[in-house]
Amino acid sequence: MPAITVRNVRPEVKQELAARAAKSGKSLEAYLREMFETTVARRPLAELIAEIRKAVEAEGAPMDPATMIRVIREERDDPRR
Repeated sequence: MPAITVRNVRPEVKQELAARAAKSGKSLEAYLREMFETTVARRPLAELIAEIRKAVEAEGAPMDPATMIRVIREERDDPRR
C-alpha cells in the first residue's frame, strides 16, 4: 500500500490530532487514514451545489437559502458517505 508523508506540520497541530486519535481509541495513523477516507467519500461542495442548481433549473422554481443549506447539511451528515 502506498505511503503519504506530510512535512512541516506545526507541533500544536500534531498534538491536537494525536489527542483526538487517543480520545477515539485509535493510533494517529489509523485516525488520519479514517479522516482521509471520510474526506474522499464525500462529494465536493461545489459538485453538490452544481447538482442542486441543476435540479432547481429543471423544476423552474428557485430554492430558498434555508432549503439549500438543509440539503447540503443532509448530504454532509449522511452516514453512508
